[in-house]
Amino acid sequence: MIHQQLLYLCTLPYVPPKTASRQSNLSYLLIQRWLNMTRTLSLSDGLRAFNPPGFLMMLAEDLAASQAIVIPPNVSLVVLSGQCGFREDGTIPEDIHEQIALAFENAERSLKAARVNPGGKNVYQMTLYYANLNEALVAAINENKRKYLAANRPVLTGVKVPDMYGGLSFEMTLYAYIGGKRESI
Repeated sequence: MIHQQLLYLCTLPYVPPKTASRQSNLSYLLIQRWLNMTRTLSLSDGLRAFNPPGFLMMLAEDLAASQAIVIPPNVSLVVLSGQCGFREDGTIPEDIHEQIALAFENAERSLKAARVNPGGKNVYQMTLYYANLNEALVAAINENKRKYLAANRPVLTGVKVPDMYGGLSFEMTLYAYIGGKRESI
């Protein structure tokens, strides 16, 4: 909450006092530098993430996502098809936590098969499809994002769908990159 209030205060225009001290100007500059760092994050291999100030920045913080990603020309792109929570025998668990955990595990395996060796840490875009949006779903997604994506904050879109293959409750499509410094396809 304090973090969000600080972000809001930093987006207000700065009006210097008539007798501004060097200390208050320095504090302002430090806050502005911090704010600029949260607006633009440089990722590995030259990718850059952007979050405009205000509500969109706060929303990105809450979702551990970014509003925009710029991809440089020196990387190869990898697109995963819909990743679902199937078990190895093809069965679908009824528990949404298990479905989501398996979907992330299957995505990680698919990324590594495509030679995205850091796996989820190189995902720059996610599209999530779900039958019902609720707190259990969001908690399971966030838990698995922390496990597989670490501090990575891809752009994120969620889509509620009326029906899914085989009775699934969750599916996701991922977009990742292989950097110029890493192994190429």
